[in-house]
Amino acid sequence: MRPMDLGSRIKSGVRWLGVGKATVQIYTWVLTILTMRILEPHVYGLLAIATIFLSFLSLFEELGLRMKLVQMKEFTTEYLRSLYGLSIVTNGVLACSLMVAAPLIAVFFKQAELKAVIIVLASQFLVSSLAVIPDAMIKRQLDFRTISIVDIAQAVSAATLTLFLAARGFGVWSLVYGTIAGTVVRTLSLVVASPFRAWPSFNFAGLGPTLRFGGLVTASRLVWWAFSNLDRFLIARFFDTHLLGVYSGGAQLATMPLDKVGSILNLVSFAGLARAADDLKAFRHYLLRACRLVALTMFPVFFGIAAIAREVVPVVFGPRWLGMETVMAILALSVPARSLSLPLIESLNSLGKPQEVLKCSLVAAVMYVTGILLGLSWGLQGIATGIVLAGGFTFATNLRIVEKNTRVSKLQIVKEVWKPLLASIAMLCLLLVLRPVLPLPFPTLGGLCLSIGVGGAFYLGLIALIDREGFLLLVNLVRPTRLQ
Repeated sequence: MRPMDLGSRIKSGVRWLGVGKATVQIYTWVLTILTMRILEPHVYGLLAIATIFLSFLSLFEELGLRMKLVQMKEFTTEYLRSLYGLSIVTNGVLACSLMVAAPLIAVFFKQAELKAVIIVLASQFLVSSLAVIPDAMIKRQLDFRTISIVDIAQAVSAATLTLFLAARGFGVWSLVYGTIAGTVVRTLSLVVASPFRAWPSFNFAGLGPTLRFGGLVTASRLVWWAFSNLDRFLIARFFDTHLLGVYSGGAQLATMPLDKVGSILNLVSFAGLARAADDLKAFRHYLLRACRLVALTMFPVFFGIAAIAREVVPVVFGPRWLGMETVMAILALSVPARSLSLPLIESLNSLGKPQEVLKCSLVAAVMYVTGILLGLSWGLQGIATGIVLAGGFTFATNLRIVEKNTRVSKLQIVKEVWKPLLASIAMLCLLLVLRPVLPLPFPTLGGLCLSIGVGGAFYLGLIALIDREGFLLLVNLVRPTRLQ
């Protein structure tokens, strides 16, 4: 694929996914807020415990097969059938393992209701195994329109059912059944939309090289899981489910833009960079462009969350969630470095260097574990602060590893992101200084909306002033012009 053709596909992908995410995000955020106003923090604490173990087993769900397929230049139908069969067998084993472990997990955390919750959620693995190959084949084609439609269907179905059940008193089961519904809808949509049409094969001969690649990818993800869930594990063990719910809610809200919108940039970065891997000039160009796009779109969001967190919680979520605002504000400051790490890590994956990704993960594990353990004595705020500091040190290490493997220097990346960073910090400072003197009182919905409007207008104005090229890049994403 020629560089200009690839650039057009990447830009089109960002637009399709961006429009789709923006459209559905308004709907799902409203429903999520309404659901949180109905349910108690304790309910989210229970789900957070279950999610620790679900996320652990999900590391082995597709063994890096999806990433390998997107990266590969060519393969046979028989090869695909074998991967399909391997995915089904692997997920079946994972589901059974989690169901067997459910009683022990419930006893360990002294939460009897966890047993049934985990057993039901484990059924996701059986359903999602059918989507691994169809998903990879759609991403290989850079068919972002289909991906966007599937994501919308999954998010809308899950959020709608969750709110419906929560309003009828289902408690934690509203979250469980909503999650299951989203998985079923996503799997069915991918199976119908994918060009892949073949029965699975359970002949796994010849999959050795693929499994070795997948093993390194899975090992890296395993390390990431260990330190990214340590905070919730320790809170669940040494505090109560109410505090765990408050912490999990703050963390979810602080990172939601990255989880929802950042996944767009992650997907497009990997798919696009994998296609440009044979052209180093184009590869470096798209890596730097991806870093700049992340900085322009993600930095102001997270600095903005940090600025308005103390208004969002009492106004939007109500008094039962008080205490979440501090965690939310602190953790939001950790996400800019994490979001910028996404294209850096994907550049290593797209070059077929999972061993380098594993190095990044191991360094991150040391940093995050140290930060979380040091902050544990100071409660939720101490843990959140430790995560912020760990994120900064981890990002600096990632820069060195990426520079060594891609020959894109740290200085080049800094040049791409320093202006959006400066504008975002300036916006944060402006809101902190001006908020007490703005005409609408605190905390009210009107005051919250005014803060968001003032902050957004100031950021865009400052970017237009100090980073004209970056401002035009943002404008270019929403209109059908050629990517330069």
